[in-house]
Amino acid sequence: MAKKSSTDLIQCIEEFKIELKQSSWFSKVRKQIKSLATNCDFIRCLAIGEPKDQQVQYQIAFLLLLIDEYNCPSSVWDPILKKQDIQLFQELEIEVTKKDPTDSNCLWFVPHAPYFLEPEIIQKIGTNVYIGNNMTMYRAGSVRDPKLVEAAKQEWTILPLKEQKNNNWYQGFINTAVQQLKTSNQ
Repeated sequence: MAKKSSTDLIQCIEEFKIELKQSSWFSKVRKQIKSLATNCDFIRCLAIGEPKDQQVQYQIAFLLLLIDEYNCPSSVWDPILKKQDIQLFQELEIEVTKKDPTDSNCLWFVPHAPYFLEPEIIQKIGTNVYIGNNMTMYRAGSVRDPKLVEAAKQEWTILPLKEQKNNNWYQGFINTAVQQLKTSNQ
């Protein structure tokens, strides 16, 4: 299978963006996000993966919809990004940087970060809205303690993104939720 050019990937991502935007799923998800993140000054995306993967392309399309919704700057970081991936994000006008933003009103999109990174991510996001792994989900082999899962339910507002298995983007959003510390949105 031939590698897609940056132009081909952008065209594919733009088509996925249209597909997501026109879906009833995105309409519901948009309302969930807006219920917690009423405004936003910056969008930070971590652990996006390699854009050659179709599910990552859907996640990038989702990220672009978030950027459109809030009309704000954004950045992305994943240590696995290659030179051509960085070029793709630059063409999409998304900054690629390891440096986290200092904006206090930042929306964090972290699709499928490994669970062992969760404590570090939680520390980074503070009271900002976080779209990523559902805090209460288990995975085989995870080192999560049931008491910690119950504590997460008590400490966080967790709005699961209810994906439908028959959607093309299903795999890109499994066990994803819009979340925020309860103390910050009471």
